[in-house]
Amino acid sequence: MTGTPECSLALISRNFSNLSRIQRSFASANPGMMSSTATMEAGQGNKKRAEFAVIARQHEAALMRTARRMCGTDLDLAQDIVQDTLVSAYKAFLDGRFDGRHPGAWLTRILTNSFLYTRRQNRSDSGLDGESIPNNEATEGNWNSKIASPEQCLLQGTFSEPIERALLSLPEAQRVCVLLADVEELPYAEVAQILGVPIGTVRSRLARARMQMLTVLRDLQKLDIRQ
Repeated sequence: MTGTPECSLALISRNFSNLSRIQRSFASANPGMMSSTATMEAGQGNKKRAEFAVIARQHEAALMRTARRMCGTDLDLAQDIVQDTLVSAYKAFLDGRFDGRHPGAWLTRILTNSFLYTRRQNRSDSGLDGESIPNNEATEGNWNSKIASPEQCLLQGTFSEPIERALLSLPEAQRVCVLLADVEELPYAEVAQILGVPIGTVRSRLARARMQMLTVLRDLQKLDIRQ
């Protein structure tokens, strides 16, 4: 798949146009069926579509950034899951399955589910690594660099090139966990529910991910000092 993230809104618009043509054809063939109630419902539907368009425009760029971090170098997959996310969210919004609160978190959950579903369809191996608890060598308490620790950088939203490289170095399962817990700041219990794993597994993945990110950042810092 090629193109920019705007293709998602374009697809939604095309679907809406097709639906409108079907409705107009039905109304022409059955003029007596177009009551005032139907007209009112059509007006409410137009309002909801406009409301969703605003939400999509506000959050599509952030969704694309998150999708690219989840997918690593697979930009086509990132674009695909953003499109799937907006189409699914659009349908849910029209059906009244979203209360309007915290749209960013709501869309991120749909995005993550779309990503996980796509990965499961594409391979039988889940790609999840072992879940042992790491040693204490690389905990935040031992972080002596002038560079902020990974948790601090992620929570502050300061995605420098070293942080991006450290994120991409993570196994997929750990990277997704870090994005949900440290970037989107979802509660561990919610991350566990989204990923379908125990909360202890979430904590383990985060600990292992932070350890690896510390190692990568330290290596990058040493290279920078030598240069």
